[in-house]
Amino acid sequence: MFIIKHTIIIFTILLILHACSSSENTTGMTGFYFRIGGTKYQIETVPSQFGQGYNVLAHREGNIIYLLAIDKEQDGEIDEVVAGNIDLEEANRIYHYGISYGERIGYVKKRFFERKYDTTDEMYEYTLKTYILALGPTFNRLTIKHKMRLRSEIVILDMDANGEIERIEKGIGDMEELRRQYRYVLEKGIKESKVEYKEGTYKVIP
Repeated sequence: MFIIKHTIIIFTILLILHACSSSENTTGMTGFYFRIGGTKYQIETVPSQFGQGYNVLAHREGNIIYLLAIDKEQDGEIDEVVAGNIDLEEANRIYHYGISYGERIGYVKKRFFERKYDTTDEMYEYTLKTYILALGPTFNRLTIKHKMRLRSEIVILDMDANGEIERIEKGIGDMEELRRQYRYVLEKGIKESKVEYKEGTYKVIP
């Protein structure tokens, strides 16, 4: 059996900009600025010594914050709008534009972060991902696909990475059977040295 290593794309900000123009003092601000329709936005990366950092999309004017949104997993998608009168869809539209702009001018780098384990049994294909976030808990996401039903997909979440399923994120399934499948993947991953169990937490090994 072949276990294929996949990667999660992490968007990180490379540079510290000291000024966007001669009239703007941005000393000490990490990240970069971009404009949409005359409105200035900023994307920053907040690092963490414990795991992945997170990215912040912001629109500030002086001391007033008009927009603050967070990409907790650094996967190029806004997860939460903390401040501002826009929804996730609009925040992501702005964020995607900014990420694209940052890539073009060299301020954003796609970093490949491996915490993904793929395995299979007679009937199903499994993909287990571990997210170690600076902002939020460490959690596991398991995707289950039936080999004969290509459109059949169930995604379950272990929000504390403790081996217990908290909820079904996508699809419908029997909870007892899903628990059995999750335990199967964790135990198999440990045997293959792809998953570790330390201090009550299961994590995919990068």
